[in-house]
Amino acid sequence: MAWLVGTLPAAQRFGQDRGLPSQTIEALALDERGFLWVGTLDGLVRFDSHRFLPVDLGYGRALADPKITRLLSLPGAVYIATPRGLHRFDQHSETLAPVRAGSQDAVGIVGLAREPEGGMVAATDAGLLYRWRENGSVPELEPVALRLSAPLPQITTLAAGREALWLGTTRGVYRVDRATGRTELLRLDLPEISHGEVHVSAVIEDAKGELWIGFWLDGLARYQPERRQVRRLLPGMEAAGALRSTSIYRFLPDGEGMLVGTNRGLVRYQRDCDCFRGLNSPDWDRLEGRGVIVSDLALEPGGAVWAGSWGTGLVRFSNVERVIERQVPVDGRADALAHPMITALRAEPDGRLWIGSYGGGLQFAPAASRRAGEFWPLTALPWGERRVESRFIWALDRTDGDLRIGTGHGLLSWSDRDARLRDVDAGVASVRSLLDLGQGTRLVGTMFGLYREHDGRLDRIALTAPGELPTAAQAIWSLARWDDEIWAGSGGGLWCLGEDLEVRARVEVGTEAGQLPGPVVWTQKSDTQGRRWLGTSGGLVEARREGDTWQFLRHARAPDAGSQSVGSIEFDAAGRLWLGTPRGLVRYDPASGERRLFTTRDGLVGDQLNSNASTSDGERLYFGGSGGVIAFDPGAIPAPDVSLHPQVTQWRLGQGPWEPPRDLILAHDHPSLHIELSAHYFEHPDQVRYAYRWIPGESEFTELGDARSAVFSRLPDGRHRLELRASLADDAGASTVATVFQVEVLPAWHQAWWARAAMLLGLASLAYAVFAVRSRQIRHRAQALAREVRERTRELSAAKEALELANAQLQRQAGTDPLTGLDNRRRLFEVAVQWHAQGRSLGVALIDLDHFKRINDEHGHHTGDAVLVDFANLLRGAFGDSVCHARYGGEEFLVLAESDLGALPDRAERLLLRVRESRVVSALGGSLPYTASIGIAFSAPGETVESLIRRADRALYRAKQAGRDCCRVA
Repeated sequence: MAWLVGTLPAAQRFGQDRGLPSQTIEALALDERGFLWVGTLDGLVRFDSHRFLPVDLGYGRALADPKITRLLSLPGAVYIATPRGLHRFDQHSETLAPVRAGSQDAVGIVGLAREPEGGMVAATDAGLLYRWRENGSVPELEPVALRLSAPLPQITTLAAGREALWLGTTRGVYRVDRATGRTELLRLDLPEISHGEVHVSAVIEDAKGELWIGFWLDGLARYQPERRQVRRLLPGMEAAGALRSTSIYRFLPDGEGMLVGTNRGLVRYQRDCDCFRGLNSPDWDRLEGRGVIVSDLALEPGGAVWAGSWGTGLVRFSNVERVIERQVPVDGRADALAHPMITALRAEPDGRLWIGSYGGGLQFAPAASRRAGEFWPLTALPWGERRVESRFIWALDRTDGDLRIGTGHGLLSWSDRDARLRDVDAGVASVRSLLDLGQGTRLVGTMFGLYREHDGRLDRIALTAPGELPTAAQAIWSLARWDDEIWAGSGGGLWCLGEDLEVRARVEVGTEAGQLPGPVVWTQKSDTQGRRWLGTSGGLVEARREGDTWQFLRHARAPDAGSQSVGSIEFDAAGRLWLGTPRGLVRYDPASGERRLFTTRDGLVGDQLNSNASTSDGERLYFGGSGGVIAFDPGAIPAPDVSLHPQVTQWRLGQGPWEPPRDLILAHDHPSLHIELSAHYFEHPDQVRYAYRWIPGESEFTELGDARSAVFSRLPDGRHRLELRASLADDAGASTVATVFQVEVLPAWHQAWWARAAMLLGLASLAYAVFAVRSRQIRHRAQALAREVRERTRELSAAKEALELANAQLQRQAGTDPLTGLDNRRRLFEVAVQWHAQGRSLGVALIDLDHFKRINDEHGHHTGDAVLVDFANLLRGAFGDSVCHARYGGEEFLVLAESDLGALPDRAERLLLRVRESRVVSALGGSLPYTASIGIAFSAPGETVESLIRRADRALYRAKQAGRDCCRVA
């Protein structure tokens, strides 16, 4: 396994490189349609999980002040505050309008809130309050009369409680009686900060009526109005937990808890433990939040949290990140992780957690210091003047009361009795696994073979299977004792040893039940039911004894994370396995086969989890990898949020401007219609797959895959509804269908009823005039013409039949290969152009007969022709009549399909099987076998037929390189 250390990725981070107009976020809001609204220092955007769509507040002209100060989302509308005024965005018409108090703009709004009875309220920094109600149209602001006994300081924030409004100011919190407007200063029993008459930067009333007050530079206070009790919290206090800042900028209720944005990151108050836990990205933790000012917060229905910050952009924390704790190196702290690459973990019965890293030596954290959601202070073992390589920790094991430590250079022992680190064998290199055999004897697995250690002496154990010659030394990655056997997992399979360490058998790599799927056995673990599990480079394996032999059952679906390798295994109380892989953490249920992949988007420090770097203390599981350590209670992991909301986010005609979604009326000859799509699935937007159909014209969905846009060149006349289906690539049950667009296409002018009526009237008048003038002549010639018509009709009918017969024969000859009877290249491209113009998804199988020139040279062209005819018959039989099969040139054939594309690779394999079984009589006597190679490609949206065939040709070339007689898909 490769050991890579890079930057620590946050769950999901967005900055100007992703489309934000500014790194400084001022306000956030989630609307009813699923858009995330982001107000920045330099403009407003809506995020649909794929794109940041700009919102123009200039009403078609330059915007005087692009800074957004507050956002408030309501059913049907979003209210947007800037320093110059308040605006209303109508969700149905997608239009913006200014909101005023009479003719006056509401300048300097610092707070927007929704009152319990449904009204809205706004506050300005100058001490003005406004009320209004949302009724589906642009409201007028009504000033709120305040009854003051003294001038009001500058307002900084606003909150609406059940009985009163709360104003945060530069000199404390003021209570505004909702009914009378009486405004009074809230005096708190906090003499150390002038009874609360200091700068207040955040205030909110929670569901229990408790008032949360965030001060600028003076910490946080919780006030209970009924009891008039106040509790102040500062960093370092026992109850403050992960709170590490004295400046509070934003509150957001979160169920029974409270999210708190500070100038050193984000914390969440949990009522069940009456504590504050951190909810930060690893980059924030590495700096202990220094420079991270959380300016606003938004909460998704599924529990994910959006945090906007000043200068560092936008971050999304999934609901899993509430559970997963991370420990990373912290700049300037000696008691933090010494190195970000964690290579060994061990939880002890006394509660200590030992953490070994790649270059940072060995550290431990007692149970009491591992408080959930907080920084763990670590104690490092004194390493002395030992070699640098000895600080690479690979294996840990408790034996005879001492901790054995396998390092990159040397086997060490730590004694708790005298707190000393001793060298057991300072010369042994790269110890990767340890196993205590009792009675002072241990097995030591290294990169260079297996050793037995007794009384500080190491003796090498030769690993040679019965009846085989001695092999070169192999790396021993894992050791385990099972009943009367010892299993040594190596880089070349599994060695089974007896009690006397003699080799009983070797399990090699292969596809049979008694073989392993991968050569490296990284780890070996048994669950509470006694089942034995092996993590190998080829996947997860369950070892089962059947009689005197072992069977190795492959759980092929378990990793499914882009890498088959399983480096570490832990178990939870529900019997599920947690697998550390190079691509993330996998939860696997062997009973149901259900699996779930967790990555950095879900709170992991890094996607790479290292082999044997995992442990459990009975409550939490611990995994180490690139970036640091993660810890979590597996029973607390929430179910994934798979709610999908398919929508059209914007559209345009031809090269025109992008427009917001609305019902359309299009001309008969309208330009191409471009639409962009989203399912508003922020969790893993790259996993969303789209399909559409037009109702009533289409019954089946057209698949778009992961394409997030579609182009329609010409829609038929009439009314049409666009149905969009969104589903997840790794979850067949997560699928949502919605009507997202309605279009009416007008008929051409000559097809309108009035045009048809006018034409009918004109034709009738003309016909009558001609009839009146010519009626007499027609009567005289009627009989003669009738006789002539009958005669000519007979002649023309005979000529027409002959001509149609000749044309049909010529058409067949022009489009048919004379030797094989298949379509020729000309006919193939006619069909391809026709299908492509109809917007169909195409699949191409390009086939080449292997070594055909050798057949012609050695057996003659007559035999070569027989091979071509035989293959053409097999081709028709394998693909049927639903495709176009043609001789593309020489020994090359091409199959063009426009339906059931998913079956194309299977049909190709069936064709190869029939070709292998076929024989052709050679002109030289005897039967002649032959083979073929196939390249397959599927069209991408907007791709030309020529480009599609070129990709199929490249896939055919790969099939040739792979040894011929096989199929490859582009």
